[in-house]
Amino acid sequence: MKFPLWLKVKAATARAIADAGGNKVCAAAVTRIERVATFSDYANEAEIKRVIPLDTAIELDAFNSRAGKPPQLIALAAAELGHVLIRLPQASGMNCIIEGSGELATRLGQVMAEVGAALADGEIDAREARAILSKIDRLIVAAHSFAQAVEREAQEDEP
Repeated sequence: MKFPLWLKVKAATARAIADAGGNKVCAAAVTRIERVATFSDYANEAEIKRVIPLDTAIELDAFNSRAGKPPQLIALAAAELGHVLIRLPQASGMNCIIEGSGELATRLGQVMAEVGAALADGEIDAREARAILSKIDRLIVAAHSFAQAVEREAQEDEP
């Protein structure tokens, strides 16, 4: 069964509110919405026209992310747009570029080794596919982390 987007947003909002510790915590954690009842409305399926604003969703996800919880609302938005959301390490400097390039090469090698082993019999089965996809996930994170380190290094050189 395919659910309408507004209903998915309501469900993600409810999860984000629960992750934060409830409506009162949410009202204290974000800058623009101060009423506790407003957060209750955002998660209430009966309140069809009351959906969490984008800026509030970002603030709520950032609050939860700082507490080690997943960003429910922004992850939903990314998935609906056919994208993935990847948390990147916050590091910069030439050492990060050197380490990042090594990590990227290592991860790519692991993917290719897994593919090579899987193709030894001429086909990739479900178990092999899961192993390859797991390695690809790590490669993607390494690639994004490396790109971020390069971008930060370039920004540090700009006047």
